[in-house]
Amino acid sequence: MLIVLNVLVPIFILILLGYFFKQIKFPHQDFWLYLDKFNYFVLFPSLLFYKLSTANIKSITNFDFIIVAIIAILLLSAILIILNKIFKSSILLS
Repeated sequence: MLIVLNVLVPIFILILLGYFFKQIKFPHQDFWLYLDKFNYFVLFPSLLFYKLSTANIKSITNFDFIIVAIIAILLLSAILIILNKIFKSSILLS
C-alpha cells in the first residue's frame, strides 16, 4: 500500500499544482502555447531518441514483437495515406 501511495501522491500533487497555477494565471497564457510547442517538437523527440539509444536489446531473444510493430506501423501509415488522398484533407501544424 505504501508503494502505491509513493507512486500516486506525487502525480496528484503535480495536478493540484498545475490547477493552482491556472487559477492564479501564472504564467501568462501565451507562455503555455510556446511551452507546448517546445515540449512537443524538441523535448519529447529527444527523450524518445535517448531512451531508444540506451535500451538494452541484447537480452531479447524473440524479435516477433518488433516485426509485428513494424508491420502495424507500415500498414496504418498506408491506410492513413490512402484516406488522406480520398478525403483530400490537409492538416497544418502551426
